[in-house]
Amino acid sequence: DVEKGKPEDLCVNRAGNLFVADTHYSRIVEFTPDGRLAGTFGSYGKAPGQFIYPVGICCDSQGNVYVSEYGENDRIQKFDPTGHFLKQWGAFGQAPGQFQRPSGICCATNDLLVVADAVNHRLQVFDSEGSLVRVIGREGTAAGEFRYPYDVAAAGDCMYVLEFGNQRVQKLTLEGRPLGMMGR
Repeated sequence: DVEKGKPEDLCVNRAGNLFVADTHYSRIVEFTPDGRLAGTFGSYGKAPGQFIYPVGICCDSQGNVYVSEYGENDRIQKFDPTGHFLKQWGAFGQAPGQFQRPSGICCATNDLLVVADAVNHRLQVFDSEGSLVRVIGREGTAAGEFRYPYDVAAAGDCMYVLEFGNQRVQKLTLEGRPLGMMGR
């Protein structure tokens, strides 16, 4: 059923199952490696384990699932490998640890969680328990600056950041040092 919209992100856990952020249905859908529906979790709402617009999803080395969402929630939620709610952090705002449309999310080395905080024009890095490790970037067009970072992917000791506003991809170290740019 595609009446309300389309999914926006996906990840694969260590068992090979596919998790999909089914954004406009306010849920996460899980499929087995052979494409069978394994289950869903979440529903519309503000309570722990509920979503308004889940847009980003990633899995850590232990199989835990992290979901970024915006709308009235603007938070990160953590679930165990079976979809049971574990914890949440963040709220709407501009202070470190707060978000304005958290979008893309990825797990980097040592299960550091990198979140593209789109409207705040920055990345925020957390440990697996939700403690803020660092904030990277600010609004701008120079290397290491961002305009609406919408997605992020980690590869070894670096990450790639997709920027909607600057129409480019930046490559940075996990600490935020610019390594290069692609696109515009």
